[in-house]
Amino acid sequence: AEADVILHVADVTHSNVRQQNETVMRTLADLGVVDRPVIAALNKIDLLPAPDTLEERLGDLVDSVPISAREGLGLLGLLGRIEAVLVGGLMRLAVQLPYSRGDLTALFHRQGTVEAVSHSKEGVLMEGYLPRRLLVQFRPYLIST
Repeated sequence: AEADVILHVADVTHSNVRQQNETVMRTLADLGVVDRPVIAALNKIDLLPAPDTLEERLGDLVDSVPISAREGLGLLGLLGRIEAVLVGGLMRLAVQLPYSRGDLTALFHRQGTVEAVSHSKEGVLMEGYLPRRLLVQFRPYLIST
C-alpha cells in the first residue's frame, strides 16, 4: 500500500498470461492500490517465435515493457520507464514542520528525497521531493511547492 509504483512481471510464454494479468489487476483492486502506476515487465520475449506474437498474447496492456531477464534485453528501457514514473510522481516542496510532528519528519526522510534540512525555534525546515500522494499530510506546513 506504500508503493509508489508497482512492477508486474508477466511470463509472456505462459498460455494463460491474459488471465493471470486480469487476476493481478483484480488483486490490486482488492488491495486498494489501483491508484498506483503499474508497469508490466513482459518477460521471456526471447522465447517467443515472432515479435508480433506478443500483441497476440497480451492485446492492449497499457504500460508495458518487453524484456528478457535471462538475455538482458529491454532492461535499460524498463529501468528508464520506472525512473520516469517515479520522478513524475514526485513534487518539489519546502515545509516547516513543528518539532511535535516528528512523524512527518521521519516520513519525509523515509518516503522522499531530502535535499536540505535546517532547524530553528519554530521547527524543522525541510526541502526536497515527496510523492504527490503524501501532499495532503504536509499541506498545513507548506512553505513552497
